[in-house]
Amino acid sequence: MKRKIFLIFGIFFIFGILEIVLPPKTIVVENKEISSFSKETQKEKSEKTKQQDMKIIENITIIAVGDIMLSRWVAKEILKNNDYRYPFLKTADILKDADLTFGNLESPITSGREILINEMHFRADPEATSGLEFAGFDVLSLANNHFGDFGRQGMTDTFKFLEEKNIDFTGAGKNRNEAHTVLIKEVKGKKIGFLAYSDSNFTSKTYEAGEKEAGIALMNAENLETDIKKAKKETDFLVVSMHAGKEYQQLPTSWQEEFAHTAVDCGADLVFGHHPHILQPYEKYKGKYIFYSLGNFVFDQDTPKETKESIILKLVLDYSSLQVEKLETTPISIKKYSQPKVAAENKVDILKNFCLIEK
Repeated sequence: MKRKIFLIFGIFFIFGILEIVLPPKTIVVENKEISSFSKETQKEKSEKTKQQDMKIIENITIIAVGDIMLSRWVAKEILKNNDYRYPFLKTADILKDADLTFGNLESPITSGREILINEMHFRADPEATSGLEFAGFDVLSLANNHFGDFGRQGMTDTFKFLEEKNIDFTGAGKNRNEAHTVLIKEVKGKKIGFLAYSDSNFTSKTYEAGEKEAGIALMNAENLETDIKKAKKETDFLVVSMHAGKEYQQLPTSWQEEFAHTAVDCGADLVFGHHPHILQPYEKYKGKYIFYSLGNFVFDQDTPKETKESIILKLVLDYSSLQVEKLETTPISIKKYSQPKVAAENKVDILKNFCLIEK
C-alpha cells in the first residue's frame, strides 16, 4: 500500500516538474502564435479593409467650379497678401477631395503690364499657377472669350506655365488639332475625357485655333459631333464644357440647351457650363446631367449679388456603370473680390436658382 502511495506522489511530482520546465502549450499557424480571439480580430480587420478598398475603387469623384479670373482686383489682393495661393486658401481642402478637379480659367497667364480695375482684358502673372497647383486643379478649360486677350503669345505662355505645374487643359492648343483633341485623364483604370468650346457670339474669331496657330475651339455642332465621335473611341466617360449663355441671366438660352443636348446625343456623359457669372438651373437629359452655369468661383464682380455667390459641385460616379449616383453642393461666397469661402449663412438663398429643370 505504501509503495502505491509513493508511486502516485512520484508521478504527480514528475508532472509538476515538467509543467515548470516545459513552455506552455500554444497553437501554431504558419509559425505565428495566435489565440482564437486574435484570429477573429484579424479576420474582421481584413474584411473591413477589403470593404473600404472596394468602396474607394467603386467610386470616382469629380469636383467642378465656375469661372476663375486671376487678374484685376484679384491680382491686387494676391500682391497685397504676398501669396499667389491667397484666392484658394479657404477652399483648397475641399477642392483636393476628389479624383479630378475642374474649372474654367478666364485669364491667360503671361508676363506684362498691370491690369487696371475697370479693364476688360485680363492677364495673370506666371506665378499665379502656384495657386492653381495648391488648389489641386487637374483640368482647366481654356475655351472662353478672354483666353486670347494677350494674343497668341499669351496663349502659348499659358500652355507652358500650366504644363510646368502638371496642370492639364482642354479646349485650346498650339493648333486646331490640339484644341479639338480630347484630353484624357486615367482614374482608377477608367479613362475620363474632356472637350471644351466657347461661343463665337461673344468670343472673337481671332481667338480660334488655326491649322498652325494657337487658339481655342469655338462652339459648332458639326465640329462637336466629329470631336465626340473620335473621343468616344478612346474614353470611358466624356465631359464637355461650354462657355455660353447670357451674362447674369438666370435661365439658359436656347443655344445653350441645343448645344448641350447635341453633346449628349453625340455621346457626352456630362456637360459643364460657364460664362453667365451666376448659377443657372441644371437638367437631366436622357439620363445625363447638364449644368448650364456654375457661376463664378474666383472673380472680382460685385453686382448683381449673385456674382459673389456660387457653389463647389461634387459628383460621385459609380465605378461600374460610370453613372452619376450622387450630387453634392457646397455653397460659397466670394470675399474681398477675390477669395471664395464656404458660406456661413444664406445657403438656401444661394442655391435657390440651382435647381433641376423639370421638362
